[in-house]
Amino acid sequence: MMTFTEGDPPINIAPMVILKDDDNDHLMSLQVDLLAPLSGDVLSDGTTSSNLLRFDLRTLSEFQNILRTITYVSTADEPSLNNRTINVEVCDFNACDRVTVIINVEDYNDNTPVFGSAAYEFEVTEDIEVGATIGTIMVSDRDDRDSHSTRFLYRTEPTVLPFRFERIGTAEDRLEIIVDEELDAEIETLHGFRIFASDEVNEGSTNITVNVQNINEAPTISLETSATIVGSPNSETQLLQVGFSITDQDLGDSVLQAQLIVRNIPFGSAETLVYFPDADNVTFTGTANEYLLELTSDANVTLEDALRDIYYEAGSEVMETTLFRSVDITVFDAGGLESEPVEVTVSLASIPLFTSSIYSLSLTEGILHTDFFQVIATVESGGDTIDYAIEQNVGVDINPSTGYLSLTQLLDREAGTTKSFNVFAVDNLPPARTGTATVTITILDANDVRPNVTINQPTITIFTGVPVLLLPNVTVSDPDILSNILQATITVVGQTELTTSPFTGEVCVDNHQILQKMEETCGLENYTDALSSREGTGAGATLALDDNNNVYLNNTGSGYVNITATDFSFLTGNISELTTAFWFRPETSGYVLYAGRKDPIERYYAIYFDKDQNQIIVTFKRAGVTGLEAQVRVIFQVLSPLCDENWHFVMIQYNNRELVCAVDAALVGSQAVVFKEQPYIGEVYGLPLSEDIEGPSTIDGVDFIVGARPIETGVDSNFIGLLTGLVVMPQIAPSGFSACVVQCLESMTADTTGTGIVASPFDHEQRQLILYGPASPETFQAVLRTITYTNLAVDINVERIDVDVHDGIASTLESVTVVHGMRRRKRDTDTMAEEPVQKNLHKRNIVSTGKTSEGKDTSHSSHWPTGVIALSSIGVLIAVLVVWGMKPKQMAKILA
Repeated sequence: MMTFTEGDPPINIAPMVILKDDDNDHLMSLQVDLLAPLSGDVLSDGTTSSNLLRFDLRTLSEFQNILRTITYVSTADEPSLNNRTINVEVCDFNACDRVTVIINVEDYNDNTPVFGSAAYEFEVTEDIEVGATIGTIMVSDRDDRDSHSTRFLYRTEPTVLPFRFERIGTAEDRLEIIVDEELDAEIETLHGFRIFASDEVNEGSTNITVNVQNINEAPTISLETSATIVGSPNSETQLLQVGFSITDQDLGDSVLQAQLIVRNIPFGSAETLVYFPDADNVTFTGTANEYLLELTSDANVTLEDALRDIYYEAGSEVMETTLFRSVDITVFDAGGLESEPVEVTVSLASIPLFTSSIYSLSLTEGILHTDFFQVIATVESGGDTIDYAIEQNVGVDINPSTGYLSLTQLLDREAGTTKSFNVFAVDNLPPARTGTATVTITILDANDVRPNVTINQPTITIFTGVPVLLLPNVTVSDPDILSNILQATITVVGQTELTTSPFTGEVCVDNHQILQKMEETCGLENYTDALSSREGTGAGATLALDDNNNVYLNNTGSGYVNITATDFSFLTGNISELTTAFWFRPETSGYVLYAGRKDPIERYYAIYFDKDQNQIIVTFKRAGVTGLEAQVRVIFQVLSPLCDENWHFVMIQYNNRELVCAVDAALVGSQAVVFKEQPYIGEVYGLPLSEDIEGPSTIDGVDFIVGARPIETGVDSNFIGLLTGLVVMPQIAPSGFSACVVQCLESMTADTTGTGIVASPFDHEQRQLILYGPASPETFQAVLRTITYTNLAVDINVERIDVDVHDGIASTLESVTVVHGMRRRKRDTDTMAEEPVQKNLHKRNIVSTGKTSEGKDTSHSSHWPTGVIALSSIGVLIAVLVVWGMKPKQMAKILA
């Protein structure tokens, strides 16, 4: 099949037809016949045009060449699209052969869509409903629609119109014009636009005009807000006190009439509406309940102006003043159409009256006076309650029920010698009736000059762990006659991040990596980190890291941790000094730490926690002794429960016959010393001499276990709970170590002895120390010069110290810049990458069982930490007696 498109040049009908004859090279005839030709169809061989071409007596090659020259063309405009059939027949002297060529004739899209009219005009009234059909338009196209796009594409200019176009059914050549928005002749009477139809190649258009006819519409009257007027007997009150407007959408129409109907007037009550001006061409008539206001077309005022001049008049005989009246107002246009009415509410209740229209009083500046004066109002006929109010932003508040006045801002005589403001009394009727009075306060002079603070030093240097006087040269003065200072606030300012310790529960500057704090901040040296020296864990015990890189033992059953014994070679031989410290959160009784030998069965060193008795029991091995006599146990009785879901820090030290236990940096008294498994009653047993405390001769064969014990003697139980920061070392801890571990890294104190000034505890979260007076500037100056600041952090991050001194009226803020001294070198620490332990840490509630003050002189002040007393055999008894509450004379008798 071949294709011919309208307007194309002639096409060869048989470019691929080949003639053959096996007998000879001569043929008798060639005939090309166009069957059923249509108008415009033409066959041609280049010289002859016809619907039938015949050629005789030629050679095969000549006929082949003739066949190549024969063409078909249709010269008709919009030819028929039926297929054309052409027979090609060739004959020799004996027979004929025929082929058929089919030509598909296609249309060319060359015609523009045409509307049924060059212009359409429609007419509607402005009240036509949205969705109504205005009219129908037609469009056509001479091109074959089956050969091209079967849908016309429509558009309009302009694109935004109050109309839309919809096809009628499935027809493509008919459109309905439909109203898409409300029409308004007052806004636009003529809508002209152009519509275009496209067959995707060609586009035609037509003009459409819609004339909108006006109809008469009702006028409107509207109020900007709800309207309520407040009148009283023997008065005239303007009826319309709020903004309002009267409109009529009709062009040229006028609104010249208003009807006013008064409702709810009690029978016999003297009330009416009056129109005061004497305007030309304006009439106001009516009875006590219904009135008519009319203007002529040439009136010199508008209806709005005339309505504003109508007043509600109440005479002396007014009944039921608490009953609301109302006035309905309706306006009419020249065609007689009326608006929806608007309502004005009328109240004739009495206004609350104050006992005085002007109140005068005096107050002293600088004092926030409360309930300093009462204003009182009453109402004759109105609401049954009165609420009091006051002007805004005057620095004074009023009790809405009692009328008592209170200052919300301090008075300042220097800003003005008097202060005046209005107070209001409001009843509970809707609408509220309001009475007004004026209060004038004469301001008396007082002490209100800002105090002077001079630090007298540009910078101060702070070293890690070294107490420093912050303000040794500060001076404080106040020019006021009453020159007492009420408060001074000293604030540490810096970029240090405040965090909540998972162990102490405090929000402050601290290091929550336990071993790092012990070493770098609290001075621990030559220690062994037991949990990091592990060989393995038993069932129910896991080791992991928390968010602060602390190694945790979490023992939930019969688990334990084996410790590499070679890391504790210092336990061999005689032991003269030994310190063990750890944080733990116990759940049951059990061995916290155990160093012992299985064969022979020997116990060298053990720490056991007894939940039921709330005791910590420490066991040593005596040298050269076996069996029960080899065991020396000291039982420490802790007063505050340790199984309270909080973390507790425990430190145990042995030093030449003196054993000390501290919990949360507080001394724990020993309840008994057990020797040969029997407690000594009535006497204090001295611990063995240092040379009598014996570790293994060699570390081989020693089991060092955390959370369990390896030998079957004595109490048998595993420690259940959490434990971290376990360190063991062959010497005593630095002075102040235990207190350092459990406290924040910075502190501030002041000496207020004999001054009457009270110093608050240092607020770690706000980083503030506050001094409370009152006291003289000289006294505050003396205390400020004693303020001592200590920062234990290796990397101190303090920018300045702010000093804010306040005399109750004004304050002065001064600052001193901080310079940082040399830092202590950090020790590199190993880290362990394991999954963090799931923790449920609670804030600690530390109940101290006894602390010594910082720096207290003891017989071992160079060795024992602050807050922990070294116990000798006499010291143990003294600690027990103190815990029992004995007085010094009673203790002297026992010691004697």
